[in-house]
Amino acid sequence: MKQIFLLLAFLGMASASNAQTTFATADTLSANVLTSGTVNGTSTQHYYKTVLPTHKGVFRLVTSTTNSGSGSGYLQYKLFWKNQNSINSFNVYRTPFASGNDTFNFGALDADSLFLLVDDYYNGQPISYSFKYEMLHAAPSNESTIPNATRATAEALPFNTIKNAYVGFNTPAGVDNEDYFKLVFPRNGTFKLYVTAQSMRDISATVLPQLYIYDRNGGPVSIFRNNNPSGFTYTQLGFGPAYNTITDTFNVYGRAADTMYISLSSYVGNWAATYSLNWSIADTALNNEPAPNETL
Repeated sequence: MKQIFLLLAFLGMASASNAQTTFATADTLSANVLTSGTVNGTSTQHYYKTVLPTHKGVFRLVTSTTNSGSGSGYLQYKLFWKNQNSINSFNVYRTPFASGNDTFNFGALDADSLFLLVDDYYNGQPISYSFKYEMLHAAPSNESTIPNATRATAEALPFNTIKNAYVGFNTPAGVDNEDYFKLVFPRNGTFKLYVTAQSMRDISATVLPQLYIYDRNGGPVSIFRNNNPSGFTYTQLGFGPAYNTITDTFNVYGRAADTMYISLSSYVGNWAATYSLNWSIADTALNNEPAPNETL
């Protein structure tokens, strides 16, 4: 009886291993839980699926890989959207009987679930692996108008309201490249925009999104950064190391009461970031002159 039970248990394990060779039969993953397996020339691919604990952020994969074969081999970790279109992949090279650890970042991503493929990519060597994933730099967001990628679809940004948002994230439909916000500047004065932004790139020299401010007709408005005497029609939010964060103030001086637009551009995802915006009025003008009064 004991032998029969062990045989059934063995068959169950073998069946589970064989069953994860397609998207449809992928094993389930959970964040921050270590998962392990072995691939070889016969069982070359293992598929996994997961529901993400947060839908916006950087997918970090921490791996350990050992080649127990007599030849060199590659193991590939490949990430897919839930529609099974690929996102990106990383290859791990191991010489015979070699082991090593690697960390890979996929992102920034906007998704609720993903697939991961572990593939004995080259030479069919017996390779064992273990990994876990985590979501980094989760993006807080209270954007209500999505998409808001054009002036015509700009989201309202009321006075004295903090807007948390993100731009440049990859989605199954493509990159969320640009965000527009519309505001009503209620009286003459200095427009002050307060911005905090964090890069979602893991490279050593990151670039944060470009900021533009437009008038009601889409014409560019000069932006002054802090006390810089020169104005620009656009400005980069900042530069720095991986996942750099900046906090800054941008001014538009001598602005008449009117409708204005703010745009943040990610350069097709190359400057992906999370950010928060709010604005105020300074140096307001007390105005009781009958306008216009340009002539006698």
